[in-house]
Amino acid sequence: MAEQVERLRFFDVINRHPTPLEPEDVDLIQSATVYGAKRHEGQKRQSGEPYFSHPVAVAVLLSEMDLDSKTIAAGLLHDVVEDTVKNAEQLKGVQNDIQRMFGEEVLKIVLGVTKISKFDESLSEEERLEANYRNMIIRMIKDPRVILVKLADRLHNMRTLEALAPEKRLRIARETMDIYVPIAWRLGMGKIKSELEDLSFKFLSPDAYDTIQRTLLARKDELKANLERMETKLRTLLEENGLKVSIYSRIKKPYSIFRKINDKGVTIDDIFDLLALRVVTETENDCFTATNLIKTHWVHIPRRYRDFISHPKPNKYQAIHLTVLEDKHPYEIQVRSSQMNNVAERGIAAHYYYKMGKDFTEDENVRRVIDSLREVIEAGENKTLVKKLKAELKQHFITLITPKGDFITLPDGSTLLDFAYYIHSNLGDRCKGGMVNNVLVKPNKVLGDWDYVKVETDPSVEPKKEWLHFVKSHKAIMKIKEHLNKEREEERKELGKKLISLLLNRYGLSIKSFEEHFPGSPLYGEMKLKSLDEFYRRVSLNDVEIEPELVEKIFPQLRSVERPSFLGKLPHLLGSKKSDVMQITGKDKNIVLGSCCNPLRGEGVFGYLTKEGRVTVHSQGCRLVARDILDPRRLLKMEWSKEMNALFSVGVKIIAMDVFGVLFQISKAFLDEKVNIERMVSVSDRDGNAVIKLNFIVDDIAQFNRIVKSIRKFKEIVEVERTK
Repeated sequence: MAEQVERLRFFDVINRHPTPLEPEDVDLIQSATVYGAKRHEGQKRQSGEPYFSHPVAVAVLLSEMDLDSKTIAAGLLHDVVEDTVKNAEQLKGVQNDIQRMFGEEVLKIVLGVTKISKFDESLSEEERLEANYRNMIIRMIKDPRVILVKLADRLHNMRTLEALAPEKRLRIARETMDIYVPIAWRLGMGKIKSELEDLSFKFLSPDAYDTIQRTLLARKDELKANLERMETKLRTLLEENGLKVSIYSRIKKPYSIFRKINDKGVTIDDIFDLLALRVVTETENDCFTATNLIKTHWVHIPRRYRDFISHPKPNKYQAIHLTVLEDKHPYEIQVRSSQMNNVAERGIAAHYYYKMGKDFTEDENVRRVIDSLREVIEAGENKTLVKKLKAELKQHFITLITPKGDFITLPDGSTLLDFAYYIHSNLGDRCKGGMVNNVLVKPNKVLGDWDYVKVETDPSVEPKKEWLHFVKSHKAIMKIKEHLNKEREEERKELGKKLISLLLNRYGLSIKSFEEHFPGSPLYGEMKLKSLDEFYRRVSLNDVEIEPELVEKIFPQLRSVERPSFLGKLPHLLGSKKSDVMQITGKDKNIVLGSCCNPLRGEGVFGYLTKEGRVTVHSQGCRLVARDILDPRRLLKMEWSKEMNALFSVGVKIIAMDVFGVLFQISKAFLDEKVNIERMVSVSDRDGNAVIKLNFIVDDIAQFNRIVKSIRKFKEIVEVERTK
């Protein structure tokens, strides 16, 4: 009996495939059916159905999309890892089974849709959600088939959502509307997107859904009769003029009606596309022929005419839309070729790339979606991933025309500078302005849909912090920050080189000699350095202690030479015994922290012997060193004593985009560290930035660095600078 059921399931999957499968593909799907049924044996869904009915339904959806056998096999196995494994040992065994029996590709797709975080009991519910999205997106970037399986999985779960508890239905419906609906739309999968919308709407707004459904049901016979009459007239017109067409009619879906009523403030009777017909022709040329015949035969509404064939939507949707009047009733007519119709309904699944021996990512639309999701992953830590993902998916896009006549899409609100960076990083870096629809504009010009854009450059132009205030796209933001960071790195390198030079001067050595000997020394390898620039940067950031031992490891012959020291001049501070290192305990009144740099416990420091016989402690990155103000003969080595347990007051200056919520984001960095802000002053500069000056108390440099790192992760932050 069990074998007979498995056979029926297997044939259900195979028979739904639009094109014949090769024998080896059939064998793979059959093996996956047998293995999946065995792993899920005895399991039930919330509805009481056998659990394996769900993976089979997912595989049927993938088969209907005309996808390859490996994707279908992954659909049959997509819950094996997540729902049939109880411990790490079983997890490893099942993964090995899938890889051995079905191959590495199938395993990677399965792992991409697996909520792998369930095996980490230390994670909170929120952290699990973040980890699951991160896993799915990372694996989708590598293989877009992951999201196809996930969309099929989500669609069947939404179709059977009634069996779950009300609170769980709401959570899943909201997640579907926020995440999976926009992903399906961006991938051009209109059929799945539309069904997911309506299913989510049913659970999120049941009253509105029921009201619309009752209205449609009450008028069902009338609306159906109107559509049938119009379809007959339309078919007769086109066929009499020699066109071979297929015509489909529909009444607008509940969620689309709800959106129109709310967005436009109209009633259901005022919706122009309540009734619609789709004309599917054989060729693109036939689309224009059919459109001209329709416009000649019926009165059409010019403002509702859209040519998405000449100007496709960002998700590659193509069709001609027009609204005509028949017996005073408006009808929307969509005209597409059969290929356009295939793409409109199935999106990336319509391209058959795997059958052609190519990769899904060769498709421009898929590449654009993957790039945007990659930027979300790169820009956000786990705690902000879901928020950033939802914001990214909510973005609307505009289409722009390049001087070569190519079409590109950017987020709505993008500027000329965003356009320049999209074309090429160098074009963005040197952008001085440009032409939009033959009008001269500045880099911050906000672009509109279908604008013709040309960028003008100047070799003397370089990226500025102010550019971050108005660019919109992730690529522009990242490239500008990348350039600014390079400038900062150059400054750090020069500071590190100066600090090392001060130490070398005490031995009578030059920086040139140091740079010749250091790369070949054992210390260079021990520090795992890739370049001298990296070493200087680490010195400037206090990651390297500037001490005599550093020089002696590079120049071993100096070990027999007495170290240059001025500590013998300080008997009243250290007694008669000489020492190489002075301790900062916080108890000795003759050792004070420099007010110029306000060093914090834990950061690299040095002492400076004043003419009054006191020692001032400075951080290694003190501006007095950078300006060559200090006499190198008076420099002393210092270190923090374990007895030093004082708290330290420190200040920062933050330059941020003056937008709503930025102060809350900054304050959260302090709340997370349980640090009180002593003083905060916020003003606006002439560029419209918020300039925020803060003073607060920290335990040491490590705590200070954590706070600064947390602040810098927000994209609204232009710069964070330590004051004192």
